[in-house]
Amino acid sequence: MTERLLDLPVKIFADGADLQGIAELSRQPYIHGLTTNPTLMRKVGLTDYESFAKAVLEEVKSQTDLV
Repeated sequence: MTERLLDLPVKIFADGADLQGIAELSRQPYIHGLTTNPTLMRKVGLTDYESFAKAVLEEVKSQTDLV
């Protein structure tokens, strides 16, 4: 299935506000980017957007450093 996703003529972006979920999705080769927004964060109880965004960037950066 991953190979079929890689052949799609579109880019797939993951949208969410769960750090673990974002980290897992960012490791998938068919995910081209990540997004979030204050509405999603509010729904899961997050209130500090800046800290969350920094944590996401640090997590994704640490994964790309391993590649």
